[in-house]
Amino acid sequence: MQILLTYLESDKNDVLRKLIRSPKAKGIHLKKRGAGFTDLARDPDQFASNAASSYIPGKRHKEGVVSNDDLQTLGKAIGVKWDRLARRLPGITEDDIEEIEDSHRTLSQRGFHMLKLWKTNNGEAADYKTLHDALVHSMVQRKDLAQKYCFE
Repeated sequence: MQILLTYLESDKNDVLRKLIRSPKAKGIHLKKRGAGFTDLARDPDQFASNAASSYIPGKRHKEGVVSNDDLQTLGKAIGVKWDRLARRLPGITEDDIEEIEDSHRTLSQRGFHMLKLWKTNNGEAADYKTLHDALVHSMVQRKDLAQKYCFE
């Protein structure tokens, strides 16, 4: 409670600096975010990547090229984030995204056709590991779909 009162009554950055210098805050540092903004950020080497955090104990990635059935159901499930996913998959360009958007009316059609284009453009490299990493990317944030479609 005292820390909160101190924080509210003083220079916030100064209080944060004192907090993160304590032995219990090892690995935490202030990160500047523009004029007047700071936030706490953890040392990136201290933690696993976002992708690693979606692995399921006792399960492993499906192997090989993503199946057409998975592309179709995932294309529907990805919904409004289809274009964010497209930007995280290799071989999909901004022109491809615009063409898909112009050619297909529904989100499920856009998602499926984008995934199909990714598979066509990448061949054997259109695998479950690559799809998984794109789905868990911070701009897509669909760990649920990564777990559902990319693991056995």
